[in-house]
Amino acid sequence: MRLFMISIFLLVITGCTTALWSPHRVEENIRGFHINQKLNELFVVGSGHGYIFPVDNTLKEIVMISRSVNFTPHFGGFELDRKNVITGNIRLYASSDRLSVDQYIKLLALGFEHSVPGGLSLEYNYKLSGLRAPQNDRIPLQYLKREHLVSIARPDKPIETAKKIVATPAAIIYDAVILVPVMFFALSVIYIETLVSGSP
Repeated sequence: MRLFMISIFLLVITGCTTALWSPHRVEENIRGFHINQKLNELFVVGSGHGYIFPVDNTLKEIVMISRSVNFTPHFGGFELDRKNVITGNIRLYASSDRLSVDQYIKLLALGFEHSVPGGLSLEYNYKLSGLRAPQNDRIPLQYLKREHLVSIARPDKPIETAKKIVATPAAIIYDAVILVPVMFFALSVIYIETLVSGSP
């Protein structure tokens, strides 16, 4: 019972104030990409912006192989800061039963691993860090078969931050209005439980 009451307490104190300061998220539909072999850069084009990521030789080779191997990408943890620096993770999946022997051996050599020991799915994880940039229509893109939706956490604009600062006292008061009765109820239950357990 005490654990239950503590759980309620923790849920309440992480209520309105936490939600108020949660980061804004924007969605970007990734349409295509281009590899600059000389500069070792990956240029990714979304529905609203372009993104430039420096890449190592391994990822560059994997991107080139994607022209003949069907990868399923998963994008996660992307965040954009006030300096337009974007970071996140990309995970590529490939089904080994759709690969030739040479392709299978090549992917293993590049660092792909079985998602589950003995399973058919191969995966590769890579952390990206680069810059958001304007779109460039002159870059020859390799378009994806279908667009991939990526959720990006972005920093608040100054006016949004100002609004949150103004709203925070109200949120804290709201939390307190809910929190005090809950704390009183929790302490009362614990007190009664102590009396009962201590009675002969």
